Amino acid sequence: MRSSRAVEVDADQVSRSIDQAYSRLAPRVRIAGFRPGKAPRPMVEREIGWPALRQEALDLILPTAYNSALDEAGLDPIDVPRVEVQQFDRGQPITGTPRVSSRSSVAPASSVDLGPAQTTHTGCRLSSVRSAETSWPSPG
Repeated sequence: MRSSRAVEVDADQVSRSIDQAYSRLAPRVRIAGFRPGKAPRPMVEREIGWPALRQEALDLILPTAYNSALDEAGLDPIDVPRVEVQQFDRGQPITGTPRVSSRSSVAPASSVDLGPAQTTHTGCRLSSVRSAETSWPSPG
């Protein structure tokens, strides 16, 4: 069963995820005249670029948002979701739609009538095959 549900992450969590993403990416940036991790944030962000910072922030926040949405909806996923992010800007909530396949909830039947049990007479046939004279070729 394919499911999709709109998910929104509030602006405070978005800001925290952007800060965490910056903290993870900033030490990798080398800017002339500054020690690693000591350059002013605007310079580092300009060097990193918004697309990389945005992707890192999404990687940090989406698993938590996705899991809470699953718990809220009571879904049991059977594959990895594909998330379509509709909006993600600084100071704004993230809105997106994860699409996932989940187990359908089918109630088991209370009783199933399979009819009378049928027996086969394989015992008689098996003993007749055993008693038959067979010759096996000798390895040779």
